[in-house]
Order: sequence, then C-alpha cells, then structure tokens
Amino acid sequence: MARSGQLTKDADRAVDSAAVTPIRSWLARMRLRSWIFRPFLFLMVGLILLVLCWWLFGLTTSDSFWREAVSAILGAVATIIGATAIAFIALREQLRRVEEKRLLKRFEDLTWKHSSIRVGAMEIPGIAVVASATHDAGWDANTIVEFAPEGSPRATDELTARALDVTLPKLQAQAEERKLTFFDDDCVDIVDVDLTTINRDGKRRPKFTFTPAKARYFDFAVSSSRLDAPVDPEVDPLQPSLRQLWGHGPSSLLEVSALPAVAKLGCGTVAVTKDSRIVFGIRGKTFIASDSVSDSARRSLHFVAEGMIPKDLNQEGRVDPKVGITRGLDEELNIGLSSRNIGRVAEMISTGVFFDQQRWQPCFSYLSRLDITWDEVQTAAPIARDAWEVEALISLPFDIEHAGVRQLLLGTHPDFRLASNHAAAMLWFALLHNHGYHVMRDHLLS
Repeated sequence: MARSGQLTKDADRAVDSAAVTPIRSWLARMRLRSWIFRPFLFLMVGLILLVLCWWLFGLTTSDSFWREAVSAILGAVATIIGATAIAFIALREQLRRVEEKRLLKRFEDLTWKHSSIRVGAMEIPGIAVVASATHDAGWDANTIVEFAPEGSPRATDELTARALDVTLPKLQAQAEERKLTFFDDDCVDIVDVDLTTINRDGKRRPKFTFTPAKARYFDFAVSSSRLDAPVDPEVDPLQPSLRQLWGHGPSSLLEVSALPAVAKLGCGTVAVTKDSRIVFGIRGKTFIASDSVSDSARRSLHFVAEGMIPKDLNQEGRVDPKVGITRGLDEELNIGLSSRNIGRVAEMISTGVFFDQQRWQPCFSYLSRLDITWDEVQTAAPIARDAWEVEALISLPFDIEHAGVRQLLLGTHPDFRLASNHAAAMLWFALLHNHGYHVMRDHLLS
C-alpha cells in the first residue's frame, strides 16, 4: 500500500513537472526577449503616472501635503521618462543586431549558391560560409564545432594515384627551378562532418562534428589543389579536369565524406597590433601547389596561415585549429607565451568557418589582437623560426575606411594583391567583426 502511495506521488510530481515545464520554457523565452518589452513597459508606467499626477494635481491645494506628494511622483515620472529613452536606444541597438544576424544568415546561404562571397563590388570566389562572426561576437557564440577522435585515412582514388605518378615530378621540377621549398609533410584530412542541434542558453544551436584523419601534402598538391587542371595536359591539353572527371560539386560541408580527394584542413589569422595595424606578409619562397595566378606587377600579401598537422592537438588530445594558429604565430611572427617570444596574443576571436570549393578545403579563420605595436612586430619577426617564408612585412590600418584596405578586398590595389581567396576571406571576416555587416557593405559598394 505504501509502495502504491509512493508511485501515486511520483506520478503526481511527473504530471506537475510536465505542466510546469511549458510555463518555465515560456518564461525563459520571455526573459531572453525582455529587451523588446522593457521600453514599452516603462512608457506605459510613465503615461499612467503622468495622467494620475495631472488628475491628483487638480484635487490638491497649494502647500498641502498631497500637493507635495504629487510633486514627488512627478519627479519619479521624469526618472521613468529618462529610463524609457535609454531603453528605446538599447532597443534600437538590439534590433540592429537581430537584423544583422538575419542578413548574415541569408548571406551565408547565398555563398553556397554562388560559390563566392559577394558584398557590394567585392567578390571572393570559391568561398562558401559555414559560420560567421558578427559585429559583437565570434561565430562560436552561436555555432558549436567539435573534433572527433582520429578516423581512418581516406582511400586513394585512382586519379590521385595517377597524378602522383604524372603531375608530382613536374611540380617538384618547377619548385627546384624556382628555388622554392616543396616537401611532403603530414596534414589533416577531414573525412566526415556531422551536423546536429543542441540547446544552449534557451536556443537551438547547430553543432558540427569534424572527423580528422592523417593524409600527405603531396596527395593534396596533385589532386584537390589542382581540381581545374587536367592530369597530363602535355598528352592532351583538351582532356577533362580532375573536377570534371570526378563530377563532384559539394553544396554542403556535410558532403566531404563523399569526396574522392583530400579535404585538407586549414586555418589562418589576421594579426592586428596594439596600435590597430594589420600585419601583412609579402609571400616568400614557399611553393604553393595551387598558386597559378601570374601577376608579376603586384606582390602577393598573406597572413599567418597554416595547414593543420596531426600534432596540432589541444589538452583533450583532439585536433584544434587554435593550436595551429598558435604554432603559426610563434613560427612566423615570434608571438607566443615563451620567454623568447617578443609579444603575446591579447585576444583571439573566432571570425569564420568556410569551405573553399576551389580546393575542397574546410578552413577556420581568426582575428588575433597582439599586445605589441607595429614597430615592435617589425623588430620581432626577423628572428622567428619561419621568417624565411616572408620576404617582408607591411601594415595597413585595421579600418575599412582606409582606401588601401578597401582596394585589397576589391582587388584594385595598384601594388599588392591578396595571395589567395583564403587570405581575402580572412580579411573579410576580421573586418566584418570589427565594423559589422552594414558598414562593410556600405564601404564596398564602389
């Protein structure tokens, strides 16, 4: 009988919980949206008190206690009116943020449709946006990315095997002739991406789970980085490209598992000094297999960018792009936490996740705010371990209003060009976080 009574009580609690849960859920949603109702609540209370004071004022006599009480209430009304004005200013700012997030979501969807980032007169080809920072937050405020344990390597496709035999010797000969560094390192291939949603802060958030696997750089160099080139143009210059032969055109990050070639994971960061200068590097003598752009009149500018390696692991033993960025800043700019480093990263902001459809590369971009000035960076960089990768450093203001910065994004700078669509995307995401979508769009209209 006691057992039955206990079961009844448990059932009653379960019913009560089920009844309360929707109410609690509704209250939680209302709390998240309180910024909408607050100014109107202040306005309504202020109007009620104002009407009440007007009515009471006529019922009281001069120098009476009640006249003094009405005057005190009028003072409270003035305070409420001030609070209402502040609340409406906050409402306007919040509505702007909501509108920006809506526009960015639509913008991200369009990048997959157009296979490019298009804003005003700017176009960055081949870039499809997965997640983007807003003016007030990094992309990781609304999107979760995790890395699974290491998976099985991707099987080598027969076209990749053929390209290793035919194309690789030619690339090695080109690198030797131009005295460029070109070697076969381990890299990280993303062999699968899974998408789920989880509840965070009362909202459903997308969660991407990346499965990494080991691969070799030469496999990437002869396949994914040369998708629009034929395997052996000397035999038949009109033969189909690798992309045409494979017949793949990913329309989603979730399709990487079906790719016949390496989806090499990349990461990069725009470094900004304490005095708000962007640090650019003029590309040095490193062979980039996919760099086929001939533009001798303009020098190529790039940022700290790294192909992820299997050793780029966090404390949990998982692949982590931030570890790759930390390594790159140390090797290329002598920025890090050790006593030999001349500066540190004061803040690292996650600005973008994108998929490069030109090379089938998932990439993570960041904004690294340094705790040293541009003059100090110039002093530090030459003693970095990989300073040979950069012929020289230059800087521009971290501001879209600067003509040189706009010209780089628009591709119209007379002396320099961004080294790749990756570099252009990283600069776009960093400036987007700094200025917001509306400001960026307005400055890129012409």
